[in-house]
Amino acid sequence: MRTVSIEIEGLDKLAHLIFYGGLAFLANRQKVIFINGKSKVWFVFLFSSLYGLGIELIQGGLIEGRYFELWDLIANIIGIFIGIIVSIFFFK
Repeated sequence: MRTVSIEIEGLDKLAHLIFYGGLAFLANRQKVIFINGKSKVWFVFLFSSLYGLGIELIQGGLIEGRYFELWDLIANIIGIFIGIIVSIFFFK
């Protein structure tokens, strides 16, 4: 049986953007990451960004067939910004 693979240009980057946006949104709104009882946007951004960078580095060095891609990391960071901004205004 043959399988057909269809790759839509940019779908991978959209998935990164949505996942990391959701991560930042939830971390910022649910007080998952907080210091002195307040969510710290800078800490949410830093934690989420370092998590994304770590995953990309692990992919690039340890998983055969996968590789580090700068555009994935950029999509992660854009998603994090969007997630934080939406969480701030959505629950204001």
